[in-house]
Amino acid sequence: MDMSRPTFRLPWAEALVVLGILFGAWLIQNAFQPASEIPNLAPFVIGALDILLCFGAIGWLMKQRLRDGQQISRGWITMGVLLVAGFLGWIAALFIDADRIRADEQQLRTYDRDFAKLLDSLYHLDSAVPTADESVNPQA
Repeated sequence: MDMSRPTFRLPWAEALVVLGILFGAWLIQNAFQPASEIPNLAPFVIGALDILLCFGAIGWLMKQRLRDGQQISRGWITMGVLLVAGFLGWIAALFIDADRIRADEQQLRTYDRDFAKLLDSLYHLDSAVPTADESVNPQA
């Protein structure tokens, strides 16, 4: 066994596909703006298409390797496990963030409803309590 060669080698095609998947994930992540409830549609669609194309390319590359009689290397298995784990973590983070945003929205709706009740109560109190001018001159 030649010890001067590294055991983990990632060919250029696979490296570009992994970078494409990461770029698609970055686009989708940036499509969700913190101040907006609706994601920016263009980066979201482009990122999703990029990820789908890159996964298709990975599938095609694996099929070619298996068709040529080559074994699936440890690099492929490692890359697959890392990509799946990364996507699961990313999706979990998006769900946690969405849950936080939903809780914040419910709290703001409660504040708005309570504020409307307070304003209504103050309006009724103002109409029930005589003003200073009415108490001085009740004849008017």
